[in-house]
Amino acid sequence: MNRKVASHLVLLSLMMAPVQAWAEEPSNLDKALERYWGEHRDPPAVQHKLHPRASRTEISAHYALIPNDEYRDYTAPGVSVTHFLFESLSLGLSASFPQQSFSKLGQFLGDTFPKSETLDEQEQYKLLAGLDVGWVPFYGKMSFLGFDLAHFDLGAYLGAGAAQTTFLETGVGQSDGMTFGGSTGVGMRFYITKWVTLRFDWRQHFLLARRPEGGVISPTVLAVGLGTFFPYTEDRP
Repeated sequence: MNRKVASHLVLLSLMMAPVQAWAEEPSNLDKALERYWGEHRDPPAVQHKLHPRASRTEISAHYALIPNDEYRDYTAPGVSVTHFLFESLSLGLSASFPQQSFSKLGQFLGDTFPKSETLDEQEQYKLLAGLDVGWVPFYGKMSFLGFDLAHFDLGAYLGAGAAQTTFLETGVGQSDGMTFGGSTGVGMRFYITKWVTLRFDWRQHFLLARRPEGGVISPTVLAVGLGTFFPYTEDRP
């Protein structure tokens, strides 16, 4: 074997050495370290929810606004009951009781045209209710100012809606009654303690108008509330 061939073989061996080392089976130490870091890097709050919901019922009180009426400003205290059939599937019943006052536009029209029936002919909300199915697939945690972890969930809702409305009907007088339709929305729940929650909900109703000309009324409900879960259960460590 001449020197040229020998030098090529030596160079090839040196180049293959890292590949052979990489292809070798990991040592017992490497396997132990892999298990150690794997266990410590797994997020237990995601693998095992710290706040289980299945077969539990949440009762909450809320304070809401109905911001999409141009003539009136509404505030709407209310209550809701949510029962979780499974961790990510719930049935909910909610009711809000709107209290109204004139918006700036409504006040202007009332002051400018005191005999106008424009304001009274608009349907006014006295009760808003909904029965919905909730899908809550997202559960996670976020850092709060670097001091603590806040656990939360996020879901969507779809169901039936109902409202009690009133309006001034020409030739008849004040007309009160119920109307029905559908509702949809999204909600976020923060877990303050093991059994107390802070809720933020958006609901969009689509209801048949009771006015003679027909149509659809679509009140938007933005709510913040406090809830509590029953029965009380110990959260996961």
